[in-house]
Amino acid sequence: NVDTGRGFEGKEWERDLDVGYVVQSGSLKGLGVKVRNVTARSNYRSDVDENRLIFNYTWNLL
Repeated sequence: NVDTGRGFEGKEWERDLDVGYVVQSGSLKGLGVKVRNVTARSNYRSDVDENRLIFNYTWNLL
């Protein structure tokens, strides 16, 4: 429950889902790939649907 300041209580919910994989061997060893999906619903602000594709890679500097 959210106090909206507009004279009514708002409701909202959010679901976040991440699925990821890190390459274990070969020339791309250490490359991480993640897919993120976000869904947020509310009765007092705009709904949000978001999909992201995230790549991670770590370099050893020493």
